[in-house]
Amino acid sequence: MPTITPYSGAKGRVLQTDNATVVVFDLEPKMIIETHKHEVEQFGVVVKGSLAMIIAGEQRILTPGDTYRIPPGSAHALR
Repeated sequence: MPTITPYSGAKGRVLQTDNATVVVFDLEPKMIIETHKHEVEQFGVVVKGSLAMIIAGEQRILTPGDTYRIPPGSAHALR
């Protein structure tokens, strides 16, 4: 998988299928990714550090070992 930079301060790899996306990103500290949507499900796991994940208006603080699932079409953001 090639390395991509979808946002300034975020780089990583994406595994994309017709139905889901799995992401592995390194994010700069205090990075903010504004609210956006995807057409397919997205999955991820926090490996190091912490972040606030807002999915469909509900915020969760994620720390190492935590996983997340974003349903298709759900608005989500990172802080």
